[in-house]
Amino acid sequence: MLGDLNIDAFFNEGALARPATYTNAAGTVTKSISIIFDTEPVISPLMDTGVQNARPTALCKTRDIPAVAKNDRLRVNSLLTASDGSYMKDQQGNRIEINGPVEYYVEQITVDPEGFTELMLSQHTAN
Repeated sequence: MLGDLNIDAFFNEGALARPATYTNAAGTVTKSISIIFDTEPVISPLMDTGVQNARPTALCKTRDIPAVAKNDRLRVNSLLTASDGSYMKDQQGNRIEINGPVEYYVEQITVDPEGFTELMLSQHTAN
C-alpha cells in the first residue's frame, strides 16, 4: 500500500501528465482531466505465457472519473512513434506530439484502492 500518497503530485501536467478531455458514452458529461498516457507495449499474462499488448493506456485519478464506463471517450494529443515502437523526438530530445487530439474509446477499466484508475483504450468502440 502506498499509504499517505498524494496522487495529485503524479498528475501535475508536465513531465508525466498531460491534459485530456473525458466524455461519457451518452455525451452528457464532458470534463477536462489530467492523465498519464502511455503507448508502450505491456506484457499481459495469458495462461503460462505473456502476450505483448500495444494498446494505449491512460492512468487517471479515480475521483476525476468516478462513473467511467466502457465506450466512454478520451481525447488526447498522441505521441508519434517510429516503426520500432520507440518515441520520435525533436532535436532537443522532446517527444513529438501529433498536432490535434486523437479520440480513444475506453475498452477496459482497472480501479485500484489507492485512487488510481487505469483505462485501456482503443480507437474503435468496444463490443
